[in-house]
Amino acid sequence: MRTWLQFHRHVGIRAKFVVSFSILLIGCIVIISSYLIKRQSEGYRRELEASGETLTRLLAMQSESGVLFESTYELDEVLKQLEAFDDIHYAVIKNDEERILSEIGTRPPENIRLIRPVETEDLHQHYSDQDCYVELPELGEFIRYIRPVVSRIERIDRENLGITQYYDSSLVHNFVLEEIGTITIFLSLKQVNQSIADASTVAIQVTLAVALLAMILMTLLVRIITDPVQELVDVCLLYTSD
Repeated sequence: MRTWLQFHRHVGIRAKFVVSFSILLIGCIVIISSYLIKRQSEGYRRELEASGETLTRLLAMQSESGVLFESTYELDEVLKQLEAFDDIHYAVIKNDEERILSEIGTRPPENIRLIRPVETEDLHQHYSDQDCYVELPELGEFIRYIRPVVSRIERIDRENLGITQYYDSSLVHNFVLEEIGTITIFLSLKQVNQSIADASTVAIQVTLAVALLAMILMTLLVRIITDPVQELVDVCLLYTSD
């Protein structure tokens, strides 16, 4: 009976120490992993946001001539560049009357659910306010970008032209930017979400592997420490019983 109590106490203390340390270690790893996954997820999304904003802006600049002359062929060639990007779900170019001049991809349904705006610093505040995360039914999460297609129009200042004796382009010419259309791009988050899911899976696997290894090492370490102590206790009990 005494031997069983001693064994139970010996194993119980060892198990409590190992389990307590393992729980503490797992908790620390989970907190650190969650923080790193969150930062990595934000990094993925910010990178995609920046790429989408830059791509939309460049395509809007390239579309000026096509929208100005309503050249469908030219605009189709502009949008064909998007075929090299797997993240592009849909893109459309419209004139200032909202008439579609060119489009590529699968046109999204009308019932789009807005999730949250994209944080961006853009000179065209009216359009940057429309940049947002959206959810399309049965298709998932996307980022929608809208940018104006502008044309640089030269205007002559008649007042300065009339009072100027000699021709001075800085006085008689005035250039303004006029919005002649818009370009809209839907950027898929499928690959980004898959990368985040893969990172989460790896983090969970690493956490479990580290926890298991730590439990094994702690069990061995506790045994190395407690076995000599237990032998000393057994010797003392033996002499005491005698």
